This record gives sequence, structure tokens and C-alpha cells, in this order.
Amino acid sequence: MKNAAWIYTGILLAIVFWGMSFVWVDQLLGAGLPPFSLITARLVISAIFLSLVSLGLGKLQRPALADLKWIVLMALFEPFLYFIGETKGIQLTTPTTASVIVSTIPLFAMLLGFLVYKERMSGLNIFGAVLAAAGVLLSVLNEEMSIKVNVLGVVMLLFAVLSTIGYSLVVKKLSSKYNVFTIVVFQNTLGALLFLPLALSEYGALHQFTFSFATAYPLVLLALLPSTMSFIFYVNCIHRIGVVRANMFSTLMPVITLLFSAALGRELLNLRNGTGVLIVIAGLLLTQVRKKK
Repeated sequence: MKNAAWIYTGILLAIVFWGMSFVWVDQLLGAGLPPFSLITARLVISAIFLSLVSLGLGKLQRPALADLKWIVLMALFEPFLYFIGETKGIQLTTPTTASVIVSTIPLFAMLLGFLVYKERMSGLNIFGAVLAAAGVLLSVLNEEMSIKVNVLGVVMLLFAVLSTIGYSLVVKKLSSKYNVFTIVVFQNTLGALLFLPLALSEYGALHQFTFSFATAYPLVLLALLPSTMSFIFYVNCIHRIGVVRANMFSTLMPVITLLFSAALGRELLNLRNGTGVLIVIAGLLLTQVRKKK
């Protein structure tokens, strides 16, 4: 019971940090930090910090040659493809909208299980899927009941969702052989290397960006909390309770993002978007209900 409490406390903290990360990314993009430079700096800080901690604790393992392809595939899915989708999506939408769409990860995981593995979906599961879709729609409508977000932004966020599902499946395989420190160190180190050429292409825009405490502290928080601690907790949770059950907690992200963004005055908390978020959460929870045998 004590171990279970630590697992669930960890995944809840991971979701809190990830929920807050949408606001920090939005702050840095709004301040003019180029997107690929932001991601690369975030991953470099995380990789250096966690490598030092892992080496100090004696937790860093040497991967087997046969597993290198899986490690590269993991880093390709996330952080590389995921962050491209997430960061571009946040640029074109809002932090809360981005968080709501990313929170549909369990829905896509369930659909993948149905289409690929022929897992049965009950009527309640299907109703939950429809309800979640309605909640997402409500959350992105403006007062005139028209879509207020860039369609490309939504597409990029859905791309991020699919990347996360691929990442989760690979991590489930690797977590049976490697500890969470090793997985996250290699994930973020390879991710930083993949993003480096893209970051260098932004040199002109980065040269015009002014670093200050106001931009440094959200960058450091992004590196240490969502990019490091959240992934440590998340990988451990996937290993302990499985991909679908671990991903179900992402339904809480929109609530964290909306409250944090509203507290900072970056988004208005109103009945419409608040209701949309709650409907998404209710729908996604219904998709996870299973009949007792």
C-alpha cells in the first residue's frame, strides 16, 4: 500500500508539473524565445542535471547494443516529435486549449487498442469518447460559438498526442530492463542532439532575444520539473501500473493549466471553458470504465 501511495503521488506531481509547463512555454514564446531554442535549452539543462545526479547515485546504466534502436525510437517519439507538436501547437492556440487536447491521450490509447489489438469497447466507453470530443469542442469555442484556434495548432497538438502514445509503448518495453534515471537521461540527451540543428537554424532570432530573470526562471523550471521530475515519475508509473492506467492521469492536466494560467492572469476563467474542461475529464474517465468479469 505504501509503494502504491508513492506511485500515485508521483504521477499526480508529474501531471501538476506538466499542466504548469504549458503556461511556462507560452510565457517564453511570448517573450520571443524561438521554439526550437527553447526546447533544446530545456533538454540540455535537464540532461546535464539528471546525468550528474544519476552518476552521483550510481544509477546510470549502460544500454545493451540490441536496445539502442529502441532508445533512439523512444527519443524520436518524445521529446523530439512530441515537443515539435506541443510547442508549435501552443504558439497557435492557448495553454489551456493545448492542455485539453493533450489530455485526450487516454482516448487515443483506447482507440488504438480497439483498432490494433481488437480490445472491446462498451457502450459507456463510446459515450465517454463522444462526451470528451464535445468537451474539447466547447473549450475551444469563443463567445460567438465559433472556433477560436488555428486549425494547424490543433493538428500539431494531436500529432503530439500520437507521439506520446508511441513513446509510452516503447518505454513500457525499456522499463523492464532499465531504471527511470537511465531512461530519462538518454531520452533527453538524444532529444537535445536531435533538436540542436533546428536550434542553430534560429540563431538570427535567438541573437535578438534578451535573457533576464523573467525568462530564465521559467526555462529552468521547465527543465527541472516537467522535463526531469515528471518523466521520472511517469516512467516509473508506466512500469508499475501499465500504459493505459498511467496515461489516464493526463485528464487532470487541463484543470491544472487553466487554474495556473488564470492565477497568473494569462487566461480568463469563465463558465464556458471551465465547463468544457470538466466535460473532457468526465468523458475520458468514462472511457476507462471496464465491466467486472
